[in-house]
Amino acid sequence: GGGVGPPPPPPRPCDTSQGYRFDGRMGVAVAHTVLHAYGSWHPDHPSGWHQHGENMPLRPDFHLGKRRRASQRWTTVHFPVEVHGELVDLAADICRRRGWQFHAIALTPSHMHLVYSWRTGLAALDTQAVFKRILGWKLAKLSGVSGRRWFSDGGRPKLVRSAEHLAFLLEEYLPDQADTFFAVPHRLTW
Repeated sequence: GGGVGPPPPPPRPCDTSQGYRFDGRMGVAVAHTVLHAYGSWHPDHPSGWHQHGENMPLRPDFHLGKRRRASQRWTTVHFPVEVHGELVDLAADICRRRGWQFHAIALTPSHMHLVYSWRTGLAALDTQAVFKRILGWKLAKLSGVSGRRWFSDGGRPKLVRSAEHLAFLLEEYLPDQADTFFAVPHRLTW
């Protein structure tokens, strides 16, 4: 058959009570999400680690890190500097094709930070899933390796709560986090 599987689930409703509309305009969401390369940030990471759903970093746990590394299904992924330019272009293109605004990307070998905005109606977790799916497809093409995971499970986009928060991310925090940093002017143009 020519089927491609069941249709995707309907988008989850967007909860606009949690700071999505900081700019005073109706229905605009702004998020900062971090996508970790598969297997690159285990509990034994020197900087500590986050348990899914927890906001506070935990101290390195060398025994748990060793167990999790041993149970990986695929080899650890890294984002080499040589592919950063293509990932920047693709992240911006993902936003453009969906009518979202791309604000910034910060890349390291182990993870990437994305800041973007969209008209509400789509939950932040759903937007993150779009980035994981399409960036993973591009990494498979670039590497010639398909059928594997490129990003770790979980992660939760953080909502950008104010214009000051957005400016802090783009001007201070993200440039210090990255080997490659690209930002567009942080003025919302909705």
